[in-house]
Amino acid sequence: MRSVTKKGQSGFSLLELLVVLFVATLTLLIGMPAFSRMLRELRAEGSVQEFAANVQLAKSEAVLRNQRVGVIVETSAHEYQLFRDMNSNNVPDSGEAITSRIPLHDGVQFASDAEKSNVRIAIFTAIGKLIAPPVSSDPVPSSYLALGPMITLIDQNGTEHSFRLHPNGLVEING
Repeated sequence: MRSVTKKGQSGFSLLELLVVLFVATLTLLIGMPAFSRMLRELRAEGSVQEFAANVQLAKSEAVLRNQRVGVIVETSAHEYQLFRDMNSNNVPDSGEAITSRIPLHDGVQFASDAEKSNVRIAIFTAIGKLIAPPVSSDPVPSSYLALGPMITLIDQNGTEHSFRLHPNGLVEING
């Protein structure tokens, strides 16, 4: 509603401006929790995609360099690292790091359950094949040998994002 003053000027009244300001503030307050939740979900999805890309990078580096390249997962620290396994001992030694330790985004962590994450290290050979020693010394399940190991990330909402590392070196994202 516009009012006309004596001098012919038009404008909004103070009451109209306060109502608009109140509605805008109310809309912002209602939308903030949903926006925060969306940001957390996007960060989690970013960690999932970044991890998958780095596993693929490890495979590519192995083929490119014609040597073993690995990814080691540190579940307690919520981080991982790519390394060249020059001495074939399946452990990143001094001078073998390709990247520094890469942390997962806030609120995202590796599953510590051996059934959900049954590998802590994945080595790719010079031809891109996967070598992934299982975490435990228990007998290796047939699904591990046939389908490859699995690594699971869990976000703040408890949603699991699993990666299956196929023996041929392909990375499959489930969820």
